[in-house]
Amino acid sequence: MEFLAGAVVGLVLGIVGTLLVGRLRQREAPRVAAAPKPADGQSELARLLGAPAAAPREAASPLAGLQQKLRAMILHDPVTEERLIQAERERAPEASQADLYQAAIARLERDRR
Repeated sequence: MEFLAGAVVGLVLGIVGTLLVGRLRQREAPRVAAAPKPADGQSELARLLGAPAAAPREAASPLAGLQQKLRAMILHDPVTEERLIQAERERAPEASQADLYQAAIARLERDRR
């Protein structure tokens, strides 16, 4: 019984000591303001290493966004993607690719409700 009481007291003292040391270190640590991020998006490390600046991203086409959304919904399964687009193409043969993807997304969302 004495061993258990000693172990509990030691554990409590260890926790309290750890918390106190942590508090003291927080008070002693100098507060440094975060450096502002470069306006061009290039990291400071890349700038120091002499890496070329990243090329600006081109605006993604609406079709690319629709393709990504549909692929994410079907877990990037190309067979399912082709099947869904083919089914929409049979319903509306004159529709554009963007319209086909939009219709496939709408049908998939409706079917999953």
